[in-house]
Amino acid sequence: MRRWIFCVCVTIALLARYDAQARGRKKKGMEPKICKRGKLIFEDDFEGKELQWRYDQKKCSWKIAKGKLVTDSARPHLLRDIHATNGWILQLTVESPDSITQVHLEHGTKPKQLLYLSVNPKQCLRVGRVNENYEHIEDLSLTRLSSKAYGPYTVLFEAHEGKVHLSAFGKAVLYDTGVKELTYDLIQLNFRKGKGSLVAIDDVKVWEALPLDAPDYKEEKTAEAKDEKPDEAKPAEAEKPKEKKPAVELSNALGKDTEGNPILWDFSEKGVMRGVRGGKLSKVTIYGPGQMTARIKAQMLVIMGKGEVEITAGGATQTVTLPGKADIKSGDIITLKAKRGMVQITDITAEGKP
Repeated sequence: MRRWIFCVCVTIALLARYDAQARGRKKKGMEPKICKRGKLIFEDDFEGKELQWRYDQKKCSWKIAKGKLVTDSARPHLLRDIHATNGWILQLTVESPDSITQVHLEHGTKPKQLLYLSVNPKQCLRVGRVNENYEHIEDLSLTRLSSKAYGPYTVLFEAHEGKVHLSAFGKAVLYDTGVKELTYDLIQLNFRKGKGSLVAIDDVKVWEALPLDAPDYKEEKTAEAKDEKPDEAKPAEAEKPKEKKPAVELSNALGKDTEGNPILWDFSEKGVMRGVRGGKLSKVTIYGPGQMTARIKAQMLVIMGKGEVEITAGGATQTVTLPGKADIKSGDIITLKAKRGMVQITDITAEGKP
């Protein structure tokens, strides 16, 4: 009888420990170690219908199901333009227990190399280096997991000032490249499917990285939050002169017209991802229902980028493979859409006055 009671107590204790570990794996709000969280620049809980990531449809397929992003591809990947000047902090939850998760960053070396940060739930956390064909070159830093992990887990990736840091399952791994030439303008996620039938992820968030000694970032208050309560009315202050805004909203300007002025574009709410660098729009990615429209008086557009774009001007539609040129002398209202898949546009120049 005593032996039976002892076995029951041990079993309950082990189950409680496992439950605590499982809760820890999915703990939200993990704290970064080599930098501070700045502005939240991207988040995705996969509750919508539109996928905000891009990927090579010939190599894998993704779908949104029950508030998660899932795939049955063996080695799927995801790409997302970020454009964080000083680095970023990426947090996501991996719902498939034995999936391997990797983040790749372009390293400032020649020939082209990539750093990778990897979480293998049954082995270790690792920082390594691969070539542009993802062939392994070397391991740079490694932390073994104390026991075989199982269950959904949350992982935190950090990249800031040439350093990378990875934490998951209460463990961490750090590597200092010794150089500043890491490229922070792209999130590149790679996965390897375990014995389960799917790879599933949820709750992705990306913050700008701030130095550890920087002031804590505070979100700007909304207009409602700024309103004073009636019983706390303050004496009226002299109205300060309003700062002059630039004549051009650079966040919507891409390319130049025939007079060298920035072209202002109207972007659809869905199907467009904009990349900003140095306060200026540096690239636009169009997919699905996305489109961009502007009023341009010219005879021709020279468009730099990748993919096939469908251009409508004056009722006439044409398809152009980028980089390429488009004859638009038939009209001054220009609409650009993706012909198929995704299109990335980096620069536009209008030539020839009508």
